[in-house]
Amino acid sequence: TRWNCNNYINIYIDKSIPVEWIPTFKIGLTKWNQALYSADSRCNINVISYLDKEWRSFKNGDIKYSSISLAPSSMDRTYAVGHFDFNWKTGEIYRGNIMVSGNWIDYWNKQFDFLVKLLEVNKAKNICNNTNITTFDKENINYYKDKFIKKGMQSIVVHEMGHILGLRHNFKASSLVKYDDL
Repeated sequence: TRWNCNNYINIYIDKSIPVEWIPTFKIGLTKWNQALYSADSRCNINVISYLDKEWRSFKNGDIKYSSISLAPSSMDRTYAVGHFDFNWKTGEIYRGNIMVSGNWIDYWNKQFDFLVKLLEVNKAKNICNNTNITTFDKENINYYKDKFIKKGMQSIVVHEMGHILGLRHNFKASSLVKYDDL
């Protein structure tokens, strides 16, 4: 399966994504552009949000539009889904959609809090060894927490974008395979 690179791959950030998260989602979606360009210089992911003049109003599931949305979830777990539709005869992908649960924001928030506690415990353990372990000041902790959560969300979007580009999980523990063999 593959996209037709004679046209841009347009991905629409729908209205479920809050305005302050649009840049984070755009970065996650366009991280693929360098690799795509290396494979075929005509390939490019063009991200269009509901704030852009190129925005087209559409209903989720409209076969003419590829999109990403943030789904509310009452579930206690996180999920993200990236799927695509393609022509069975030619293999051409004509649409892809990504849905990310809002629980991911809470997940990355909790991961950061855990890392802060881990740093504090390690600093306390290593004081007698004169080890210099940095922890966060109260003044800058929110800055780093915000950056951490946004990087985490970008990683989810990058992963799911891979799926709508036609990539699957390899179902192998790739950390057990030498880099040159991947």
